[in-house]
Amino acid sequence: MAGKMIEELNKLGVDTEHTLERLAGNEAIYERFLIKFVQDTNFSQLEQSLAKKDYEGALQYAHTLKGVSGNLGMTELFEHMEEMVTIFRGQKEGDVQKSFELSQLIYRAICVAINNNMQ
Repeated sequence: MAGKMIEELNKLGVDTEHTLERLAGNEAIYERFLIKFVQDTNFSQLEQSLAKKDYEGALQYAHTLKGVSGNLGMTELFEHMEEMVTIFRGQKEGDVQKSFELSQLIYRAICVAINNNMQ
């Protein structure tokens, strides 16, 4: 994996160091997971579900993204997805749309960093 990708992801708050530790330092596997993350449709499905006010579907996509982003060290994205999940489950009051918009900015920046540095 290009050191530049790790640098860019670190600047975006992605915890690449601990993620790589969990992957026994295997950068090739981490890179494959990051490429799959960019290709995954859960974020666009979440966006579509919110537009349709399909909150049950949105909960499912947000929950999936929460797990994936957590496993890949994308802490800030994980936190927004976690907040959305708790709001959808009625465990917390909050503005789902605001949380989504913030997560969208982070998601797009992460995807750009990955896409710009793929080998």
